[in-house]
Formats: sequence, C-alpha cells, structure tokens
Amino acid sequence: MNFAIQYTVDQEEFRKEVRTWMEENAKVPQELGPIPLESGAISREMWEWGKEFRRKLGAKGWLFALWDKEYGGGGYTADENFIIQEELERIDVPRIYSNNFAMPALHVYGTEEQKQRFLTPLCRGELICWQGFTEPEGGSDLASLKTRAVKDGDDFIITGQKMWIGGQFETDYIWTPAVTDPDAPRHQNLGAFMIPSDLPGITIHELNLMVKERKRLVSFDAVRVSREYLVGGETQGWRVISASLEIEHGAGGAVRERDTLQENILEYCKQTTR
Repeated sequence: MNFAIQYTVDQEEFRKEVRTWMEENAKVPQELGPIPLESGAISREMWEWGKEFRRKLGAKGWLFALWDKEYGGGGYTADENFIIQEELERIDVPRIYSNNFAMPALHVYGTEEQKQRFLTPLCRGELICWQGFTEPEGGSDLASLKTRAVKDGDDFIITGQKMWIGGQFETDYIWTPAVTDPDAPRHQNLGAFMIPSDLPGITIHELNLMVKERKRLVSFDAVRVSREYLVGGETQGWRVISASLEIEHGAGGAVRERDTLQENILEYCKQTTR
C-alpha cells in the first residue's frame, strides 16, 4: 500500500515556485557560521538574518499560509500549506522563536483595531511575541495566578512575575494573563494582556540553564498598561486564554518538523564502524 501523498499537476507547479523562491532567499551568509542545533546558541547576527527571512516569508503569505489575507496570512489551502512546510523543512535556516498562541485569541476576542495592530504584523512576521503564563510558585495553573492587574482609571497597574519564558533575544510584546478581580469567582477573575516589553517597570532576567535554551524570569513592578492592550473584557481572561491553550494543546494540527538531530545521529552511525 502506498501512503505517499499524491499531488496534482497544479500543486507541483506551486512547489516549483516555492522551491525556487527558497533557493534564492534562504541562503545563510557563510560569515555567520553554521546554524547551531540548540536555538539558544544562535548569534545575534544570525538571529537578525533569521528575523528578516521570517519577514520575507510573511510578506509572501507563507509564514501563516492558512490565515486570512485580511490579517496578513496567505489564504492558501491545506495542501498548499503542506507544500510550503515541506519546502521549508528542506532548507537549513535559523528558526526564530515567536510565540504564536496569542494569535487565535486575538482573532476571536480582539477588536478590529487590535487585530490590525497586533494580529496582522504577527502573521507577517513583523513582530516577536513571548508568552507569559507560568509563574514561579504555580506553574501554568491559571487558578493559582498571583500576578495582579489593578484598575487605575483607563489603565491597569500590573505587578507579578512570569517564569520559563522562551525567546532568543528580545521581544515586542508579552502575552500574559493577570488577576483583575481577586474577589470574583474562578473563571471570572482574569484579564488577558498584550503588554509592550519596553514599558517602565518590566525587568527581564536571564536564567542560567544547563542547556542552551534561553529561558527567562520576567518581573512586572507596578507596570502601567493602557486598556488598549487588554484583549476581551476585564474579567473574560479565562475564555481568551483558553483560545490560546486550545491551539497549544494540538487543536490546530501541524506538519511534523524535520528532526535534524536524528538525521545527524543516523548519518554518524552509518559512517562510523568499529
């Protein structure tokens, strides 16, 4: 039985287009050196090159090919997206980390202004986003969050800490929930925020780990955040964050990524004899 995917003539023509573009745009300059196996070991110069390549993919609509063109996606079919992902796996380029799980929440609960401000540039690869759910004492359990967002006029004053936040260098926004009403019942006490990372009171601490996978502790010390960064209602955060978690837990599906480490080990074993 043949389990190979059968592509149409038109789909194979599309593959040629994608492959040609990749060959012309995905050549990492030799002076940047080899691409490290661990993303945390990437140099800033290679990261900058990777960010620019990511933006080029976004401009083509290939970074998030299934998303609507209206919000920066490609509007492609599932088969076309599969071809794009297959061709991306053929090439060796630095993988630039940006947490994409804020996107479905923005699509469902964001205002039109927020979609244009945040969702569209995320789809186009023009922004980097980190996710700040886990806290030092409670893991990712939303019921145990200690980070507080106290209303002050049209702003919120956010205080707390988020742990194990991934990312190679810096970010534009931190997608995070915070308690907006500590006296409200569970599922009615959180707000969800897209917080600019350069606001006064935000401190990003590098964690010294044994592996070269950059992780951070982010502290919010009375950070004043405008209401314009609140996604959904003041106490709708459980629902908003659930839209992120649903996709993070696999509901969106994915194309299996190429396992270069496994390939290198198998090749080494083939060439090594005793």
